[in-house]
Amino acid sequence: MSKRERTRARIVETAAALFKERGPENVGLDTVMQAAGLTRGGFYFHFDSKRALVEAALAHVFEESLARLTGGLDDSDGTAFLLAVGERYLSRAHLVGEPWQCPLPSIGPEVARLGPEARAMFDPYVERFASIARLKAPHVSPALIRAKALGMMATAVGGIVLARLASSAALADEILAAARALLHEGLGASRGVDEVSA
Repeated sequence: MSKRERTRARIVETAAALFKERGPENVGLDTVMQAAGLTRGGFYFHFDSKRALVEAALAHVFEESLARLTGGLDDSDGTAFLLAVGERYLSRAHLVGEPWQCPLPSIGPEVARLGPEARAMFDPYVERFASIARLKAPHVSPALIRAKALGMMATAVGGIVLARLASSAALADEILAAARALLHEGLGASRGVDEVSA
């Protein structure tokens, strides 16, 4: 990797961390470059605009998130794969952001308010996960596995958002458990709330 490529990667990683923490609209280019140990003038050697940086940063956090969600699940397929991803997502560790945090619950609502172009940045992330799920279920109808993958994402993201709004750990855990149980039912592997592992 060249020096220029390493510098660009540092800017993207720094921006990704700041955007996840504060939201893209609340972080200026000066803040990003200063946090990366660089000057504002150097920004335009790597990006044409802040939008280009936001796109690169979101792509970075999305790929990181997908890797965290699907890593180590090579032996899982079909519904088992979706359940494993869903339970990993709807965990207390993910709730508190250790050691990673999906960008959808934290910056999704803010980006949604920025208009159709900004919202389109999320489409590749959703489509990428749907594609991974399809590859994991080669003998299942593509339409069915896509519907299951999208349903899993909607349940998982919604569950995390609601759990993070809870004022007590007990209520947050109850929400996560209920979402996991719903996920099992929706994917055809019904278990009671008390039987779903944390």
